[in-house]
Formats: sequence, structure tokens, C-alpha cells
Amino acid sequence: MRHRLPVLSAAFAMLLAASLIACSPGSHPANSPRRTHAAASSPAAAPAATPSYPTITAIHALGTRRYSSADIARASGLHPGQRFSAGAVHAAEERFAATGAFTEVNVLLIPSDHGRIVDFELTDNPYFYPVQYVGFGWSAARLRAELRATVPLFKGRLPVLRLGLAQQVQRRLQQLAQDQHWPGRVHMNLNQVGGSESVVFQLRR
Repeated sequence: MRHRLPVLSAAFAMLLAASLIACSPGSHPANSPRRTHAAASSPAAAPAATPSYPTITAIHALGTRRYSSADIARASGLHPGQRFSAGAVHAAEERFAATGAFTEVNVLLIPSDHGRIVDFELTDNPYFYPVQYVGFGWSAARLRAELRATVPLFKGRLPVLRLGLAQQVQRRLQQLAQDQHWPGRVHMNLNQVGGSESVVFQLRR
């Protein structure tokens, strides 16, 4: 199944500045028709010592230069050894498409001895923007470290082609504010100054 997303234009970025929302569960973008490229044949019967059902035997990231296979496996919510489910793989593909980190997402299912190898073919979105933090009780460096440790695919910058990844960061910052007893709500905006754009998270009381 394949997702293709348009490249962000300057006009879209300006419109986006007025549409970015305060912290709340993000809305889901409309999905275009997709097909899962499942393997045509079932795996051979496993030996008695192995599970009788197919499992995910490996997860690979292809095409992306920004993320490693370990990054993609972590963000997918899948792991080698779990029971294979076409629905779970499709859900992971949908999540990757919604992040805005990729302009194209495709998944290949390759038969292996006891299940399926899951290969995610990903084309990186080249447009990631710096992030600013306003009104928080920690330094920007400490916030970035916390977010990198807790938000899969976050490496310090954010895409705005779609807002899934930015909204994950927003929700994590709101949870952090609650845990640290910082009063207020986390708001997200796209700041444009002198032709430079940045994503701004502000804790407002």
C-alpha cells in the first residue's frame, strides 16, 4: 500500500499558522484508498517446537536517511516475535503517513521461514522546522532530550506537512507540564519571521 503526500508550499505554511490548534487529541487526516501487499502464499508448516501461527520475524526501514530500522521499529509499535497481523501492520503504516515525516509510505510483506518480514519503504519529507519552547520550567536542551527519549521519530525538528508528529510532541509536553505541576495549557503555532519558520510550543497560563 502506498501513500503520497504533497510537498508543503509557502502558501500552505501561511494558512497553517492560523489553523494550528491548542493541545487536544489531534484530528485524523482523510485517508486515500490503499492496498496491502500481503504475501500470496502461506508459510510452510513450522516444526513442533515453533509457533503454529506466523510471526513478524524482522522489521526494516528502506529509503529513509533520517531514521534507522530501530527507530522505525520502535515507532511502528511492532516487534519481531509477535504474532503477525495485517491489521497491525496497516495501522503502523497509517501512523507513519499521519506524522508528516514522510512524503511517501509503502509496506512490503516478505515471507520468511516462520512468518513475515515487514519492510517499510519511506521517502523522507525534506521540510523539517526548528522548534522553540516558551514558558516551560526546563531549558530547551532538557526539553529536547526528554522529547527525543519519549516521542518516537522526534529528533529536534518537526514537519508540518501533516501534524501527527507535532501533535505527539504537544501531548507529551502537556503531560510533562502536568507531571511537573507547571500550570497552563500547551499551545502550538507556526512562527514566520523574516522568511524563517519555526514551530513554537508555548505553555500559557
